[in-house]
Amino acid sequence: MTIQELLATYILGDVPASELTRIVDKEPSNADLSLLSAILKKHAGDSQQVDQYFRQIVSDLGLEFPSQQGAAISFAKTIARSILEQQISAYEGARMFWQKIYVRNPEIARLSVFVGFASEYEDDSSHKAKYEEMICEECRLLLSEAD
Repeated sequence: MTIQELLATYILGDVPASELTRIVDKEPSNADLSLLSAILKKHAGDSQQVDQYFRQIVSDLGLEFPSQQGAAISFAKTIARSILEQQISAYEGARMFWQKIYVRNPEIARLSVFVGFASEYEDDSSHKAKYEEMICEECRLLLSEAD
């Protein structure tokens, strides 16, 4: 996970402050995340302190938290990459678009196509392969779009 992906998932509420240290420890090769982890471990028991330090460190690194919509699009692109790299199935990814992003951000109409594909996949078992193909094509289109 890149630091930008971490910021996006944090803004979306998918990463509670208590989980920050555990997540950043998964990326030991990233120097910024290693520094962040070391500082956060000192305050691991206090979620409010962790949140304050996390926000300060992000600011000190010259980074900015994305807007809610920017975070949603960033996370959507992470899901799209995971689908295309076959880390998750097309259907599983489409459900993630639906349940983790679209439900909280219905104003992002661009993602509604994934909701439709996931729903159709569930309802029409005779065409699942076609829906998977369509989901993958939409992922390619989404990744080609500017942020």
